[in-house]
Amino acid sequence: MVVHRGEKKFACQRCKSKFATNSRLVEHIAIVHHGAKPYICKVCEQVFGRKLTLERHIKVIHHPNYVRSAAGVSKVGCKCIDAMTVQLGISSIQHRHYQGDNLLGQEWQVPGKKWKVDGHVSAEEASKIIIPLPFDASDGFVIEFLGHQWHGYPNGKNADKRNQFGLLFGDLYDATTDRLEQIKEITGLPILIIWESRFAEFRKQVVNSVLHYCEVL
Repeated sequence: MVVHRGEKKFACQRCKSKFATNSRLVEHIAIVHHGAKPYICKVCEQVFGRKLTLERHIKVIHHPNYVRSAAGVSKVGCKCIDAMTVQLGISSIQHRHYQGDNLLGQEWQVPGKKWKVDGHVSAEEASKIIIPLPFDASDGFVIEFLGHQWHGYPNGKNADKRNQFGLLFGDLYDATTDRLEQIKEITGLPILIIWESRFAEFRKQVVNSVLHYCEVL
């Protein structure tokens, strides 16, 4: 058979990728070139182009011990948001935070979804920002703080290593990337990403009114 001999006779006319069977070529065209996402997570309604991606998502995001950074209780994350609020010259960044045991604010929910994000700056607040940003914030933007235990490492580093629950950091990173890309697609907003290993550097930069230690999706 062609599959077992490793021959790839079916070529995509749009990107020249080759496949062993016509069915895989058809799947490639539908997902990559037409944006088809036929697989839906029954828990959170996130959609995926490939079944394996959905399975990885369920394994990671809906793991019984999974704790998202968006719980908003990270002291460092809250300090970063507080510093950002002051230095950006705005009155508030919507995020979940506590004073003692008292809940003072809730996370922003992605429209039409159950997902919530660590921080959200509205278009109204964005119009008041007094320092330059490395992206267009006219419609507002989303903020995500990514801890390594549940999101992996920047650029997929340490992909073959595992977290304390035995999940591969590579799978965690891919699942996180999938979700962030869908949040951006749904909201149309840029996402400011700050990784755990860069929290301290990021906060120092914010205090000095610049945003260097972050990624923008």
